[in-house]
Amino acid sequence: PMERHWEDSAASLTTGMILHACYSAAAEGRIASLADLAGLFTRPGVQFRETLNEMLSYPHDPDHKYGWRTPLALKTSTHPVVSEKAQEMLDKENKELSGVLSTAKTALTLYSDPLIARNTAASDFTINDLVNHTKPVSLYLVVPPSDKIRLRRLIRLMFTMVVNRLTERMAFEGSEQKRNAHRLLFLIDEFPSLNRMEIFADALSYMAGYGAKVWTAGNYYFRVPIVAPFIGCAFGGLLYDVFIYTGPSPINTPWMGLKRLVRPDRAREIDEKYGAREAQA
Repeated sequence: PMERHWEDSAASLTTGMILHACYSAAAEGRIASLADLAGLFTRPGVQFRETLNEMLSYPHDPDHKYGWRTPLALKTSTHPVVSEKAQEMLDKENKELSGVLSTAKTALTLYSDPLIARNTAASDFTINDLVNHTKPVSLYLVVPPSDKIRLRRLIRLMFTMVVNRLTERMAFEGSEQKRNAHRLLFLIDEFPSLNRMEIFADALSYMAGYGAKVWTAGNYYFRVPIVAPFIGCAFGGLLYDVFIYTGPSPINTPWMGLKRLVRPDRAREIDEKYGAREAQA
């Protein structure tokens, strides 16, 4: 229960921080990134409570274009959710706030890596391009084994964003559902290495209605040499029966030999007939 408390509180704080990062970056004429978000939690020489106090009155909309209002119905240039989350954290005791901050920073540690920050700073495609681009699009997420564990959070985040964005609404044209230009297949190798993906556990039941489906593969390659010989034997026997063998068999008897089960007397007649032919030969 306590661990859940820290996670929920950290998620609440991160919601406000994301909005603050997005609107402050937009005011500077750029798009915020995950590295910007991670940087807000750790500003050299600035206590986190100072950051929260700045968020309480930060001018996200100095021209009042969005028409934001405070709970008292007063105009405000600060995003209401940002100020609400900032005040929520300021009301906590130092010890509790420290636990919430630590939980949030732990989840964002990966994006402080300069290489990750540079590669997640911008995108040359949108998630909608995967299903509605003029030409079919393939997106490959390839991670070397040495970085598999370190980049697990990033890969999980990518899958979660794609699933949530493509299933957030269902468009209709009249009474008919409006289909995407292309269907989408998630082909996931080494799926167990991502740990339990709750998003797929929930979404598998309704993703097909949005034109997407999932195919996963785990560490099951060892089964190939076990199963392949049995499949080879069955297929080889079938080819021999079809092209070479001429005696009674399920392949060259009526109804694939099923009449032997319902009419055993007829089966004996067939056996005697073939036996007589072989004796004459």
